[in-house]
Amino acid sequence: MNLNPDRGSSLDFHPIVFFGVCVDNKDPLLAGRIRAVEDLTASAEGGRLTDPVGSVRKETKRAVEEGAWTPWGENDPFVYSPFLPSPVNIIPKEGEAVKFIYYNPNNTTENREYIGPLIGQPHRIFKDEYRKGRLHTSVGTSIKALPQVIDSTESVGVFPNPDDVALVGRKNTDIVLGMSYKLPQPEDRPKEQQIDENQRSIAVDYPQILIRSGKFIEDPKPQIPSQPEANSKMTFIQLSTFPETLTITEKEVTKEVPSEDPVVYQFIEYNITPAIDIDEANTASNLKINIDWYLLPFTSEGGSQKVYKASDMSLDGEYGTNNNTKLMGITVANRTLSQCKDIIKQFLNQYKDQRWSRILQPIQGEVTPRFNSFGSLTPDAIEEKISGNGAPFYFRPGGPLKNLYLRKKETQTISTIPGITNATYDTVCKNVKSFVDEITVQGSDATRKGYGLIFTPDKVDIPTTEKKEIIKTPQYNKPQEGYIVAGAERILLMSHKESAAGASGGTINLAGNYGISQFQLSDSIVKKTSPLVRGDKLKEFLKEMMDFVGSHTHSCPGMAPDKNGTNSNATDKDEIFALLEQFDNVICNQNIRIN
Repeated sequence: MNLNPDRGSSLDFHPIVFFGVCVDNKDPLLAGRIRAVEDLTASAEGGRLTDPVGSVRKETKRAVEEGAWTPWGENDPFVYSPFLPSPVNIIPKEGEAVKFIYYNPNNTTENREYIGPLIGQPHRIFKDEYRKGRLHTSVGTSIKALPQVIDSTESVGVFPNPDDVALVGRKNTDIVLGMSYKLPQPEDRPKEQQIDENQRSIAVDYPQILIRSGKFIEDPKPQIPSQPEANSKMTFIQLSTFPETLTITEKEVTKEVPSEDPVVYQFIEYNITPAIDIDEANTASNLKINIDWYLLPFTSEGGSQKVYKASDMSLDGEYGTNNNTKLMGITVANRTLSQCKDIIKQFLNQYKDQRWSRILQPIQGEVTPRFNSFGSLTPDAIEEKISGNGAPFYFRPGGPLKNLYLRKKETQTISTIPGITNATYDTVCKNVKSFVDEITVQGSDATRKGYGLIFTPDKVDIPTTEKKEIIKTPQYNKPQEGYIVAGAERILLMSHKESAAGASGGTINLAGNYGISQFQLSDSIVKKTSPLVRGDKLKEFLKEMMDFVGSHTHSCPGMAPDKNGTNSNATDKDEIFALLEQFDNVICNQNIRIN
């Protein structure tokens, strides 16, 4: 074998690593060995093995019957030893892909080792069929790729951070060593889970060990979902050491925020076509205006219709507009760009001022306004439809005009609007933005450009209300701060040397070297443990008891204490009995138990 080929000639390739399939992992010596076969081996019929596991079973049965060799014996041709040290090796399951390493590829019967299993994607850690396990290799079988994990907000934190060292178990468990909070995250990750990169490094990187069980919600189907949902109630132990102690001070502040009272009754969209001709240099009368006026569904809280607030309205929001909610539709054709701008501005400002008679008049040469199925409306009919309230209303560009203004879905926009190409897209978007920004609605206090909420005919600005907020300020100081945190539905603190003082009494058997079963926990251990006392609540109870003992009186010797003693404000006997009734759940924590 040429290990040092002449670099001036063609490079000789002598592979020492081959792909295989685990067919049996029940090593009787528990030494981490497996029985496996190269899945690219030619079968007796010729060609690639279609069923490596079945092929090895047939060969093993034949060898046993002929007395050639025994499974796991010295001459078993399918036995491979682990390449990695046994304490850190993960033994593959039957049917999973592995890599074989031969020290001498010309003699594959000696010094045969394996590395594995090969897992194609983290969702399949419980078991991955060998063809899928080799997904990212040159001999990988083409399969439908699963969605990217990082794109799922539900999956954030389920799988270890690539920057951390972790041991991932088969059964929805892992141990993360040196964990940092800098998890891969999509842009729309919940704000409360985001980390400010400007914060001090100790807020995101610190010595930590995290042991997790049940970290994602199990799929009721036999297979784990491609984007498993993180389990907010997982069982875990966290050990953290922080370089400094953190103290958080709170300060209440009052801010002015937009009112959240239901406000929006009307919705108006305007559009110009063709969008490609929205250019100041265009003086032709080839543009068409569409103005659609919708009466938004509105009702009081608790009703069946949508209640719209100022915060609900946005440039690209969806409001369920359709012909059932359209109050009026106006179409004006054959106009210049300047005329389009003037017509839209006039309509919006006349609407703001509730000049219904002006709205119904023909527009610049049109014989009649073009209404929808409501027919010819009168000023009184309009006021009846909107209950006399023209405001508040929200206006914005609509259709292709809105998408171009937002530069939304570039590829789709180019393909759906006639005349727009990749070369002209940027220019058209720029022209559209300039046009929309000139569509203004003015009030006494502000001006809306292109889009926005008009609250009243006089006041354009949205009313505000006071909102109290708590501002938290972190302060870091020496010395270091360490935490041990455990989370579960029930926490049991057990000692081998303690006998139980619980309801059933007796010694608790903790001799479960491979864990304690759920049945044993429920049937024996929980019954033979006592709830942990909440010290602060016990202190409060003892103070009440001392208050009662020190102030109570008896009307006669041998009689029960009076309801009130020498101090009418002191704790009386009824209050003491009420506290005693709460003792088991208030003073004692039934979910944290000790023996």
